[in-house]
Amino acid sequence: MKEILVLGSHCMKSSYYRDMVQYIADGMNLDLEVKKIIDPLEIEHYGIEVGCSNSYCPGCNFVNIGKDEKYTPALVVDGKVVFHSSFPSRHEFEDMLRNIDSASLKQK
Repeated sequence: MKEILVLGSHCMKSSYYRDMVQYIADGMNLDLEVKKIIDPLEIEHYGIEVGCSNSYCPGCNFVNIGKDEKYTPALVVDGKVVFHSSFPSRHEFEDMLRNIDSASLKQK
C-alpha cells in the first residue's frame, strides 16, 4: 500500500484535503492510504512552513499573502511535495493520482 501525506494543522480544511484525496483514490480503486501530518517539525522536514495562526483562522491564503515560502496545506507523494500553498480542485487531485508511477500504485 502506497502512502500519501497531507501536511497541515488541526483545522477542518486540512482534514477535508485528506478526506478528498482518500475519497478520490477509493473511487479510482487505488491501494493507498492518506495520512495527515500535523507535527510542525515533521512538516518543516519537507521545506513547508506551517502558515496557520494558533488563535484565529482567517484562512490559509490570507495568513500567507506576500510570503515566498511554501506553506500548508501541502501534499507529499514518494517524499516529494506535489501540491503546496493551495487547495487543488478535485480534477487536479485526480490528475495527480493518475500520474503517479503506475508500477508503484496498484489497484485494489
